[in-house]
Amino acid sequence: MNLFFRKDGAVELGFRGKVWLRGLDLYLRRAGQVLTLRDFQASPWTNEHHAKREVRRCRLSLNDEEVLELRVVRENEILRVEAEFLAEFSGLRGSLDYTDPAVVLPMFFPASDLFYFLCTFGLDGTAGEFPGGYWPEACLGKVAEGVPR
Repeated sequence: MNLFFRKDGAVELGFRGKVWLRGLDLYLRRAGQVLTLRDFQASPWTNEHHAKREVRRCRLSLNDEEVLELRVVRENEILRVEAEFLAEFSGLRGSLDYTDPAVVLPMFFPASDLFYFLCTFGLDGTAGEFPGGYWPEACLGKVAEGVPR
């Protein structure tokens, strides 16, 4: 697995030199607005090496206060993205429903030159009678042309 830290601060993941995932980002729903990395001032990425472990760190500030530290940790063949709040960060709002989270990290986006294969489960919603459902549907496409909703 390759980990690329670009001069503009972008982080990309790849395999055998080819980029597969671009644009490390986060999503914080706070006080009625959505915050992403573009809403923070970011420090340059720092690099630490320990035995079989590499840690990259970046601190994020909002209104000149450091509030969040991002870490990308590579240990053997495992890559982990972590975030730690460094200060009180009140006002995060979401729900217990997975479609409405208060915090999403990490967010990556597939490289535009890749293709995707999607398949539905073919199940009815909660009002349907079990087992119910429909024949699963499949879709093949190119990321650059957009992913269906």
